[in-house]
Amino acid sequence: MQIKKIALIGVGLIGGSFALGLKKAGFDASIVGIDRDAQALKVAKTLGIIDEIAASFEQAITGADLVVLAIPVAQTSQILTLILPFLDANTIVTDTGSTKAEVVATARLVMGRRSQQFIPAHPIAGREINGPQAALADLFIGKKIVITQLSENKASDVELVAHLWTLCHAKIHYLSPEE
Repeated sequence: MQIKKIALIGVGLIGGSFALGLKKAGFDASIVGIDRDAQALKVAKTLGIIDEIAASFEQAITGADLVVLAIPVAQTSQILTLILPFLDANTIVTDTGSTKAEVVATARLVMGRRSQQFIPAHPIAGREINGPQAALADLFIGKKIVITQLSENKASDVELVAHLWTLCHAKIHYLSPEE
């Protein structure tokens, strides 16, 4: 699958660093950002983290090949509910949340059969500051990224998500959501 459009939900430290890491690697996709903080979106656009600011979830998600949820875990249910109507059948959704069992249960509940499109992931990286101004293209170099593949995931989708993280020079590890 060729990624032409990425919808980045949450343009702060983790989401912003992922976008910058891909751009530094020469990955050529349009990155559209949406965030609850309008000022963060402006900063992310100015810093080149995102190419476009979306005014709505519909605008962000429609036509996206990949959706990255770089949001607090507690917002997962709400955001998945909001984006679900706009997801294409082949759109891959991944997250960056730190807890996986809860996130997976939420994704399965909200997405139903479409949970096969959800590839849970967790980068083990961070900084003492946050927001788009804290994003670094090199944040994930040598850092572990845990992918918690679901039984219903397509192997090719999991491989694609892993590939994107390796473009950011992260080290991929696979664990179960419970682990």
